[in-house]
Amino acid sequence: MNQQPSPKSSSSLFTVIGLTLLLGSGGLWLWVNSPKDNNMDTHGQMQAVDHGTPLLGLLATQKGNLVHLNNWNYNITEAFAQSKETGKPVLLMLTADWCGPCQILKKNVLALPDVDKQIQEKFTPAVWDLSDPSDSDIKLAEKWGAGNAIPEILIFDATGDKPVKSIVGAVPRQEFEQWIKGS
Repeated sequence: MNQQPSPKSSSSLFTVIGLTLLLGSGGLWLWVNSPKDNNMDTHGQMQAVDHGTPLLGLLATQKGNLVHLNNWNYNITEAFAQSKETGKPVLLMLTADWCGPCQILKKNVLALPDVDKQIQEKFTPAVWDLSDPSDSDIKLAEKWGAGNAIPEILIFDATGDKPVKSIVGAVPRQEFEQWIKGS
């Protein structure tokens, strides 16, 4: 009897990526905010240590911990149709609700009024939420060579067939602005 292996869950790759990013972010926060000395005063007594702002404090937003980009399209099919009408390339952000670096990038860079203005003038911005990716999401990500890590931002030409440029991670504002200027 010839048995076929059972298909794996389509979201397992994104789950592994998400957990890796989540654990990595926590470890990085602990390393950055770890005490730099033994925290003893001159009398040998332990002193209180300020560990900085916790990650969740950095993520506080209008919708709990999720940042919503108000002027962006959350339907990528509509965004590509609009791009063809206007001739502006699509700027597509791959994100997920559970992705802390995604929320930080949205809050500290993409949602800033002057950065959003630059994006709106030059691109058709869209958000692709991969919190619970479908089989078609995974196939599309594979077609585009995207989604290996999030946050990821892709720029497409007006045809929308393939991305022409991408950047991964919660990049600082200056780096992001340089990146979009080069488009």
